[in-house]
Amino acid sequence: MALGGLRYAAVACLAVRCTRSFSLHSPISCRGHDISLAFTPRTVQLTATRTDHPSRPIHQTFEDLVVTQPRDAQGDLEGRLGHVLVRNTQRKYAIDVARLETQTRAILEVLNCANMDVGIWLTTDASVRQLNAQYRGKKKSTDILSFPFHEFDEPGTLPPMESEDDMNLGDMVISVAYVDRACQRDARDAAKMGQAAWHSEQQETRGVSGEMMKHFGPEARLPLLLVHGLCHLVGHDHENDEDYERMVSLEEDVIKELTARDLLAKHARSPHA
Repeated sequence: MALGGLRYAAVACLAVRCTRSFSLHSPISCRGHDISLAFTPRTVQLTATRTDHPSRPIHQTFEDLVVTQPRDAQGDLEGRLGHVLVRNTQRKYAIDVARLETQTRAILEVLNCANMDVGIWLTTDASVRQLNAQYRGKKKSTDILSFPFHEFDEPGTLPPMESEDDMNLGDMVISVAYVDRACQRDARDAAKMGQAAWHSEQQETRGVSGEMMKHFGPEARLPLLLVHGLCHLVGHDHENDEDYERMVSLEEDVIKELTARDLLAKHARSPHA
């Protein structure tokens, strides 16, 4: 089960509003798994059993879930409002998950994907290191991993959506500790270079990478990483110069819109303060 069941938990959670404690005894069938759930207002206990291996169930508990519900009741797929699921299992850093959800929705709107579902997992170095090794063959942590749900013939052009199950962009997994270390490293580098030289390099750096050079705290960088991750989820990449240019231009368009909506940190903490 990819991402330890996050995607399947998200699919199941979206079917039920978690406002009281109850159990769902009849399994949900989802992409080769039978899923049984027990809900509390902020916890989901999930049991997933592959239909072809019923003797090997997977048990997992999800805590501190924020599941946002659609604010309209349109039944068609084009008119629906997508769900954003934020799972925060790290405990070291205080994160405003409600604001992060608002920022994510704004990014989805700019990408013309406001009707799509997405999952975000804020976790630890160990979790990201394990996933990075499992899915990319790299035995080290990183800031963000993106797991697209769809394959794209053309970046930014979603395939036809035939059912509610298809309305899923995928998942993003972030190591907040890794992001914090990157902030500290950049603050040290900026102090060594001097403010003028750092600013000059920042001006020359495109897209999310350049914008992150203005910020030295992990929470300020999270929405920027989501811009990058969501661009990947809609099919963009940076494997060659042409793809890089298209992706970084899109990142800059999204950042400009987030800035106009006052959804990015205004005043970065100076490393020279």
